Amino acid sequence: MRVLTLLILIPLSIFVACEAGLSETSSPELSISPKELLIALPIEGDYVEGVITLTNTGGANVIITSLVLREDDTSQELSLRDSEDWAGRVIIEPEVAKEVRVGWRLLDAQADTGSIIIEANTGFVTIPIETADPDPEIVVNTDPSGDMTASSIAVILDEAVTGS
Repeated sequence: MRVLTLLILIPLSIFVACEAGLSETSSPELSISPKELLIALPIEGDYVEGVITLTNTGGANVIITSLVLREDDTSQELSLRDSEDWAGRVIIEPEVAKEVRVGWRLLDAQADTGSIIIEANTGFVTIPIETADPDPEIVVNTDPSGDMTASSIAVILDEAVTGS
């Protein structure tokens, strides 16, 4: 009876151990940083880039079958840099990171939005992209408080216009 019990338990424990090892190490996992790409205004000129890092934190290859950039308006100001690197099937091995670079060329005085859409063996992922507003909003208080009166405001405005 003991021999029979051992013969049943040994294969069962090997199966459970193998199954646990496979589930921990053989699945791909795509980690994305940042989860949303915010591109600041360029310091000089009219062009700047933002970077998204894709890291395989799993135990098997991440296979990216599609990576595309979509812009939300008709003025094409966002671009996928090194797009030829993402044109076909891309494999990211375990513990390896790859960068996705997005360029922004200012063509108008409006913020831009879009997204990177990734299709991989880990599923579909959409990464929102937003740029800074190159034409910031100016807020004017039309109801001043304090010692200023309408006549003193007019005098200040007149002096500024006439230079006196």
